[in-house]
Amino acid sequence: MAKKYRNHTQEEWASDLRIKAEKRLELLNDTIERIEANLTTAPEGMLRDVHHRDGYQYYWRRNTCDRSGRYISKTDTDKVRSLANKEYQTKFLQAAKKERESLENYLQIVKSNPVEAVFEDIREARKPFIIPFITPDDTYITAWQSKDYAPGYFAPDYPEYYTAKDERVRSKAEENIANLLKMNNVPYHYEFPIIIDEEERRPDFLCLNVRTKKEFIWEHFGMMDNLDYAQRNVDKINRMAANGYIHGHNCIFTFETSIQPLNTRIIQIMIDKFLL
Repeated sequence: MAKKYRNHTQEEWASDLRIKAEKRLELLNDTIERIEANLTTAPEGMLRDVHHRDGYQYYWRRNTCDRSGRYISKTDTDKVRSLANKEYQTKFLQAAKKERESLENYLQIVKSNPVEAVFEDIREARKPFIIPFITPDDTYITAWQSKDYAPGYFAPDYPEYYTAKDERVRSKAEENIANLLKMNNVPYHYEFPIIIDEEERRPDFLCLNVRTKKEFIWEHFGMMDNLDYAQRNVDKINRMAANGYIHGHNCIFTFETSIQPLNTRIIQIMIDKFLL
């Protein structure tokens, strides 16, 4: 029987190890430099410990030929500490250098021959016949933004706010959010329908992080000094969490009151944190 292979999502492909590898390499380089500086002032020799009654006795071995070592007084904890740390840091240094070499090799390979570039290198005449494992960003964004859905309902006397894309929204805060999303080239849908507790809901924005291919719901709560409104929306937030929509994971929540309106600085912070 032929093996069945799972189709991997674009979000899985976008989980780029290179970014984590680069951060890990930076961490290793910094720690290696720190350890090498520490070891220049570490005491010579090594530590020997012997289990004694309910504790340990410690001995300072000046060199490998000194098998027993000189007894270290219980009051000389600094000597024990410095020798123990010397051993730990020496072993850490060896392991860190091996890992650094592996990461440097990996990063060099993926930099010179990334799998994302394979489709782009195919002749244009052949691309229409190929289903790539990794969809190019422009193709993915176009398909994502082409989702078709009916717009939400506005009562005839509802205040009118329009975004830079000439979309009608329900508040000045939503207008600001939409405009900053557009300014930052973040694809979004306004009031895209989702199902929560078997009911259709229309969160304010459905946004796409192009780099990670992850979707985020953005809900803005605009009257948090109104007790009834606040209580309803606390229940709403809890219901969303129970259905897997959690702030900081796949949701963005912003809030305002009549005396503390949502400002564009906070909107940009949220975009920088979750959507870029």
